[in-house]
Amino acid sequence: VPLDPKAARVLLERQRVLWESLVAGLALAAFTSLFVAGLRTAQSDLVSREQLKLFNEQLERRVAERTQELQRSDERQRLATAGARVGTWEMDLLTQQGSWDPQSAELLGVDRQSFDAQDWLEVVHPDDRERAAGAWRQAVAQGTPYEVLFRTAGAVTRWILSRSSVVRETDGTPLRAVGVLVDLTAQKAAEAALQASL
Repeated sequence: VPLDPKAARVLLERQRVLWESLVAGLALAAFTSLFVAGLRTAQSDLVSREQLKLFNEQLERRVAERTQELQRSDERQRLATAGARVGTWEMDLLTQQGSWDPQSAELLGVDRQSFDAQDWLEVVHPDDRERAAGAWRQAVAQGTPYEVLFRTAGAVTRWILSRSSVVRETDGTPLRAVGVLVDLTAQKAAEAALQASL
């Protein structure tokens, strides 16, 4: 059945309107979907930013608390070692470089806090050096604790007890030594006075 031109135009116009409505509806649906997705992303970003900000604040608070704890611990150790006339030291056995804390430097009569193996021997009284070096070599080689009593070589002679442990790699390689220096000068003087009174 042939369509008259007027009916054909009306039919084409209706199809065009339907098609435009369909395209507009799809476009609106797509826009709405993208808009809603964008809102969700924005909300998610906002929540993420808020969560990140909260996490950062908590982390900063924990770091501040931990820093205060470390400062109190350092202060406690400093006061305890100074009061007991004890110093600490550490040496990297691979580089042969070490450091004394201020208390150790004072006990040894030196004005520096860093040292190497030669510096260490120079603070030991010449008559005690071989014994101290031998005990050190044995501790490093055999993994035994280092403990030696020696006199200092400075202007003021002090009796120092040095104790340390060697930290090793899993294969046994010595990595570093950590130790203490204990001032036994007063004790040695008391022993000498007691001996002289007998």
